[in-house]
Amino acid sequence: MAIISKIRERAGIAVGAIAIGLILFIVGGDLFSSNSWIMQSLNQPTVGTIDGNTISFQEYNNELNDLKNKYSLQVGRALNEIELEYIRPEAFNNLVDKLVLQKEFEKIGLVVTKEELQDMIQGNNLHPGWAQSFTNPQTGEVDKNMIINFLKNIGQARPEQQAQFYNFEQGLTPERLKEKYQKLFDLSTYVTKKEAETYYKDQNSRVSVKYVAIPFYLVPDSVVKVNDDLLIAQFNKIKDKYKDKENRAIEYVPFSFKPSSADSASIKKSLEDLVAQFEATTDNESFANANSDVNQNIGSLKPSDLPKDLASISLEEGKVYGPFLDKDKGVYALHKFIATEQDSVYSAKASHILFSTKEKSDADKAEIKKKAQDVLNQLQKGTGDFATFARIYGEDGTREKGGDLGWFTEKQMVAPFEKAVMDANKLGLIPNLVETEFGYHIIEVTGLKNKTKYKLATIVKEIAPSDATREKAYRDASNFASAKNIKEYVDKVAEAKLISLQALNIAKDAKFINNINSPKVREIVRWAYNDAKLGQVSPIFELDDQYIVAVLRGAVDKGEATWEDVKDELAIEVRKDLKAQYIMDKLKAVANSDLTSIANAYGTNVSVTNMSDITMQTSALNGVGYSPIAIGRAFGMKKGEKTPLFRDEEAIIALEVTEVSEAAEIADYNSYKEQIVGRRTAQTLDRLYKAAKKITKTESDIAKYY
Repeated sequence: MAIISKIRERAGIAVGAIAIGLILFIVGGDLFSSNSWIMQSLNQPTVGTIDGNTISFQEYNNELNDLKNKYSLQVGRALNEIELEYIRPEAFNNLVDKLVLQKEFEKIGLVVTKEELQDMIQGNNLHPGWAQSFTNPQTGEVDKNMIINFLKNIGQARPEQQAQFYNFEQGLTPERLKEKYQKLFDLSTYVTKKEAETYYKDQNSRVSVKYVAIPFYLVPDSVVKVNDDLLIAQFNKIKDKYKDKENRAIEYVPFSFKPSSADSASIKKSLEDLVAQFEATTDNESFANANSDVNQNIGSLKPSDLPKDLASISLEEGKVYGPFLDKDKGVYALHKFIATEQDSVYSAKASHILFSTKEKSDADKAEIKKKAQDVLNQLQKGTGDFATFARIYGEDGTREKGGDLGWFTEKQMVAPFEKAVMDANKLGLIPNLVETEFGYHIIEVTGLKNKTKYKLATIVKEIAPSDATREKAYRDASNFASAKNIKEYVDKVAEAKLISLQALNIAKDAKFINNINSPKVREIVRWAYNDAKLGQVSPIFELDDQYIVAVLRGAVDKGEATWEDVKDELAIEVRKDLKAQYIMDKLKAVANSDLTSIANAYGTNVSVTNMSDITMQTSALNGVGYSPIAIGRAFGMKKGEKTPLFRDEEAIIALEVTEVSEAAEIADYNSYKEQIVGRRTAQTLDRLYKAAKKITKTESDIAKYY
């Protein structure tokens, strides 16, 4: 009986197995095919997780397409690649809104009422994108009758128009909630006067230097010996930066196709050929627009806004001036003076010599006034030149310019200074000292007050590379990209005497590499993460003004890296350390000598270099590259001071400050305060998302696809 019972039990299992097998045979082909919902859900790519929720590519793409449609409607065209670069992260953040921030809105009681929604659609506080759609192009005003008619007839509109409106309407509430939430943080932003003053000075103070630099690349790799012990020691110093962080390290060679001198000369010649026609035409706007590379070629300018090349010229109506080179903008320009017009405010021009009394005692102020009066007396007797005296005695940033303040308008200067200049009825010295909160001023009026504006037509030509310049750079890059591995890459660098640059710790979502800031950088980053293997040489990447060929030198995936994972990357830094020590040892005897002696002591390829107009925004020295320590030290030095040799990011450097031009004192720093507030509030939303993502362990992987 026991045997029979076991047979019955096993028979039941067998029948069940057969039944399941028949079911799978009948429906399994559909259930587990690539088109089935089960397999689609298993195979569907994902773009990240938000608060424990996996986000599919399809879900993200739907959000992205909604955003594309929204912005395309606002600007009236398809979005370009630069614009898409900005809205892709925004689409992911919209999903964060729905899954994370919405809970926060509810927690603190944020709501959007029906009245608010109505006000945004047909009230006095219209949504900006909505208002733009109903703006009369002739008057520039919103036509509310058009809005009312649209809403009345929405039921008869085309299906796609109805869909667009309902999508817009549904998006109003989450958008307004986010604005309210952000505003709570914006209202806490505060900037002190001292911060604004520092920001202004950082932007407008300048130094000029001469320096000698020995870049590390001048020392052959064969001179220094890198071993595992050094690599491990370096890793132990910085291993925390590799923890749970994906990154890539590359070396790359740039092949510039910036315009050559021949390209520049050709552009200049093309403008010279237009001068006679430009002077002869009576339709200045059409002629300028037809021949210029930029829009808005007609304008009426205050004296302070005139191009610097015209500032000292006595302009004649109908005459064309130029072409003038603007190196900063990379353009040549022709200017035609059409006529003078009247401004609503006065402008005047002056120079001054400031004798500062800030934070001085009354006794010191009396001595300073006496000194200022003595200088004024000398100028009145004609025993000195104003600009020369300004360079000797001036105590603000205009000193290096001979005290020249240029043209300025009413309310731009402190009241006593403005009154003295605006009340002047002749050019030349103001006979008395003028006292302000900054000190005593000797003032020379160089342009009497007037309301004159100058109407100009301008033709601007960008200095662009010729086809020949581009083709040469591409041929050079093609030859280099033929390297099959890292050894051939290194050999080609040495053979062509090129500079191979390093970029370390490149994040998956990086939008710039070193000082290369371009949307096209994403192509290089995606190659490094998605396609490249260690030691692999890249195809040619075309950026804005250069081709790049790279090699992958280091790759760290998520999780804690070992020193061997980042061996190549560590070797780059260790090699720099060894080369720095090699250079310092070689120059030990002349480390505190003058720059020429240091350059001569090192020998080949090292000389003294001059660089002017360095600001706090400058990040690199000519011929050296990224040099934050050198630039920081220069701003902490006085004219004539020199450093001993010191190490920077890419070189051993010694420098001497040759000129210091401190920013001129101004009465009102509010505009700079507003700039800082604007910058900080612009970052509020980004910081909110970073905090929300960190708390909820949200991770985005959209960089894998874009």
